[in-house]
Amino acid sequence: MQRIFSSIALCALMAMSCQAAPAQPATNGNTTTTDVLPAGEGERALDLGEYARAETWFANQLKTVDKNDPNRGYLQTGYSEALLNLGRFAEAAKEYKKADSIVSSQKQPDELTARLYDGLSWLNHAQGKLDAAESYAQQAVKTRQAIASPSKPLMVATLTHLGVIMEAKGNLSEATKYYKEALGQQDLMAGPGSLTAADLQEDIGSTLRRLGDINKAQEFFRAALQTKLARNASLAPFNPHPYWETVTYPFFDGSPNCNKRFEQGVQQEIITANGVTVAVSLKPVEASKSTQAIVIVQNDSQNQIQFLPIPPSLTVTKPKIYIAPQVDATKLAATIEKKGDRKASWVRFWGNQATQTMTTTSIGQPGFFGYPPVYGGYGMGGMGMGGMGMGGGYNSWGSRSGNMSIMHTSVPDYAAQQRALQKAADIAQQAHQNADSIKVASLGPTSVPGGQQISGALYFDAEKVSDAIVRIPIGNAVYEFNFPPK
Repeated sequence: MQRIFSSIALCALMAMSCQAAPAQPATNGNTTTTDVLPAGEGERALDLGEYARAETWFANQLKTVDKNDPNRGYLQTGYSEALLNLGRFAEAAKEYKKADSIVSSQKQPDELTARLYDGLSWLNHAQGKLDAAESYAQQAVKTRQAIASPSKPLMVATLTHLGVIMEAKGNLSEATKYYKEALGQQDLMAGPGSLTAADLQEDIGSTLRRLGDINKAQEFFRAALQTKLARNASLAPFNPHPYWETVTYPFFDGSPNCNKRFEQGVQQEIITANGVTVAVSLKPVEASKSTQAIVIVQNDSQNQIQFLPIPPSLTVTKPKIYIAPQVDATKLAATIEKKGDRKASWVRFWGNQATQTMTTTSIGQPGFFGYPPVYGGYGMGGMGMGGMGMGGGYNSWGSRSGNMSIMHTSVPDYAAQQRALQKAADIAQQAHQNADSIKVASLGPTSVPGGQQISGALYFDAEKVSDAIVRIPIGNAVYEFNFPPK
């Protein structure tokens, strides 16, 4: 389902939110899901991207319906979709298996069957099983072609997903073909100038650019940008809306509103729309398993804009896909301080044990019974075995050669101890400085007046991020950054 694009950001591969029609639930005579269940609340939650609410609603409905209820297949599919969009793939796989068993038992495939195949396609895609993902997407297309009244928006979505899969497989020509087919059907259905068409134009522009057709790519990029800029979504206050109405400005190499540069050795991606420029770079957070998205927002418009009217997101796409939870900056700072203090205490502990060896050589004649014995461990501890002292005091040991005695004594190394104490102090100080920097740099929801800039960082629970998507909501739009750029 295309809802996945706006949630687990599989749109990293294509950066699009595609319009979807309301669900086509299983039917029993003249009775449908919407007749039996309260106003399709779960479906609305899916449409609005409120996946936790959708999960709860579908789960509660499944508890109340009989196992032979004709709507159970729809409820099970919707529940699976909610889990998939939440990024809980292992749970989604189990629930999709149940949904497949229920829906496949129908004598006549319908739109729900195609919807199930769509979900299974995305599940396999998220798990890195591209061949299976392609197979399920093709089954969804064939099912819709076979039924009398298929969902045209969802057909567009499935064709688009096939383009995504082809891109992931490195087959850009096939990807372009599917994107163009989806665009053709979208224009026939909604007319030119829809947001879905603009998203597809960006996808086509990206694949054409990588295939070497720069001029044609620019035509698609400009057409898409013109459609999106006309909405002025960056300047508009946020209003809850279906996911397919989200104006997304993705980062594409070659798009006229995108740029990139290196800032302090880190790649920074820059997107401009409606006079609002957002720059993002990713860096690991020192002494933690977190990643920070360093964000700069420059508002060159005359309007006040909303920064983060809804939460930002970071989705890791390699080596596996998962949604990285956002980390509270205060808690992260406290964790870094605690780790630094713990490390400093160990350095102090071992530093206090630092010793050095003193060597004493003496020459003399042996006594009546030979050379005088050489004892170790003089002091409070007395003698030890084998000449090694035990207990308090200094340890000593010795050897003789002829009439020469060599004594080795272990004594505290005060200079080394002082160096260890200084190192421990430096470690603790650095940890507290890093923690203070995190708290000061942390960004949250705010307004940015015209002509002003804000900068800072967002923190996510993700370690060693190489491939990811960062989504920064601005007003009623979303700025989407792909690392590495597409």
